[in-house]
Amino acid sequence: MRSHNYVKFEELTRPPAFSRFVEVESSLASLSISPQSSYDLVKKALFSLVGALRETARETTWSVIRSAYRELSCQTEAEGTRNWLTRSLALHSVIPDSNCVSVDEWLENQSRLGHVRPKDGVEGRWIVCKVR
Repeated sequence: MRSHNYVKFEELTRPPAFSRFVEVESSLASLSISPQSSYDLVKKALFSLVGALRETARETTWSVIRSAYRELSCQTEAEGTRNWLTRSLALHSVIPDSNCVSVDEWLENQSRLGHVRPKDGVEGRWIVCKVR
């Protein structure tokens, strides 16, 4: 995150990259809780922590994007930009059974906050309102 490589951060916080760190330990067998329920609890805690970290990084990334770009083109045929924004903003949820936010939903929400506005006469293009 310090190097501002948000796409790499998104890759490192995908479930396949970190889920291997959660393993059922044999010491859990001596506890009154079953090892499987302990494993599930640890896994949920880790996924929630990584999800919160991604949300924090998303705010920083969004601030950088807002200061760097004047306009975003997110038309349906602009898959490159849409994929880049999805990865950079870490929009896919790491929490199982959780809804992912699409780029369109994210931009609509940012529009309500006054961070972007739709470009007049062009579908899928957004004018970025600069950070003050």
